[in-house]
Amino acid sequence: MSTCIGLDIGGANIKLSNGVDRTIEIAFPLWKSPETLAATLTSLGALLSTPPDTVALTMTGELADCFRTKADGVEHILNSVEAAFPNSIVRIWQTGAEVFNAEEAREFPILVAAANWHALAMWAGRACPQGTSLLIDIGSTTTDIILSNGTPIPEGGTDPARLLSGELVYTGVRRTPLCAVAQHIEFRGQPVGVAAELFATTRDVHVWLGSLSEDPEDVDTANNRPATREFARDRLVRMLCADADEIDELETDE
Repeated sequence: MSTCIGLDIGGANIKLSNGVDRTIEIAFPLWKSPETLAATLTSLGALLSTPPDTVALTMTGELADCFRTKADGVEHILNSVEAAFPNSIVRIWQTGAEVFNAEEAREFPILVAAANWHALAMWAGRACPQGTSLLIDIGSTTTDIILSNGTPIPEGGTDPARLLSGELVYTGVRRTPLCAVAQHIEFRGQPVGVAAELFATTRDVHVWLGSLSEDPEDVDTANNRPATREFARDRLVRMLCADADEIDELETDE
């Protein structure tokens, strides 16, 4: 019996599943150490009960700024997957609703670059085969807004085109800098500009308000201090160039 895994390599996370008894998601900031991608994938593959015959691949990591071009990123990701799974057939989803082999993906990198949204929309469309449906996928970094009539009917097929159409929004629940969400807020009865710095992210908002759990062991934050309410508030008030003793908790809520 042949085995297949699904593998998604993003700029910040890697997700892998055999669809049976093993699903893995790890944080992997690709832009920091692209040279370790193959070794990381090898270690994840070792956790599977059976080596896969086929790797079904999607990616968004090619946009990481450690690569000069998306084609360079696609090439690096493909090389890393092939090194980690040398005995597997690699198939890559592309936005024409088909799969490429590795050679085809290298020849047409723009079609496989950031194609994971399309794969998800194809899968979700099966749940609503009649009429028009709307898929909203909110991730750690971006939000995808995709219309479907059983299959995706996007206006844009690439990231630039999807930004133009509004189908790709660079706002997520973890990594979005708050200065990208709002340049001005209401504070003590008047509008005030916020610091255009990576002082805090949307994760801090959610941790402070309780919609995301605290994680004292996680220091993947704007200031490399723990993802707890205490330190989230420090980061939030820093957006107004303040310390926690200058802005009280109620004002932080507001």
